[in-house]
Amino acid sequence: MLNRKLLGVALVAAASVSLAQSFPAPKEVTNLKWMEGTWTGAGKFTMMGESQDCTVSLKNKLDGMFLFSDMTTTVGGVPMTEKSYIGWNAAKKQYDMWAFASFSTSPRIEHGKMEGNAMVFESEPWDVMGMTMISRSTMTKKSDTEVVFKLEFKEGDKWGPAMELTLKKSK
Repeated sequence: MLNRKLLGVALVAAASVSLAQSFPAPKEVTNLKWMEGTWTGAGKFTMMGESQDCTVSLKNKLDGMFLFSDMTTTVGGVPMTEKSYIGWNAAKKQYDMWAFASFSTSPRIEHGKMEGNAMVFESEPWDVMGMTMISRSTMTKKSDTEVVFKLEFKEGDKWGPAMELTLKKSK
C-alpha cells in the first residue's frame, strides 16, 4: 500500500514538472529578464504639494509566466511595501500588472506597453487611503544596471509628478 502511495506521489510530481516545462512564459515576459535583481535609489516624493525624501528598494524575479516584484518605498521614514506580478495579455497585446500594497485594501490593476526603451503602465482607478487615484509609472532603461523610475498621478486631465529617481542594480 505504501509503495502505491509513493508511486502515485512520484507520478504526480513528474507530471507537474512535465506540465511546467510545456508551458513556457511568453517571450514578452522573458524579454524582461534584464530587470531581474535588486535595484535601489533615492529621491523625492511629492504629493499634494508636499515633498519628502524617499528611498526605493526593488527586487525582481521571473516566476513562471510572470515577473514578480517586491518593492519597499520609504517616504519620510515610513516604509510602504508592494508585491506585484506582471504578465503578458496576448489578446490585448499589452502587459497587465496586479499590485498589492500595504497602503491600500484593494489591488492596483495596471496595463502597459513598451515604448522604445521605456515600460509605461497606467492604472485603473484604485483606492488609496480613502482616495480614488489613477497612476502612471514609467521605467526607462538607461543600461542593464540603471533605470529611471517616474511615478505620476492623474490630476484632472493632466498628470502630476510624484516621484522620479534613478535606480541602480546591485545584484
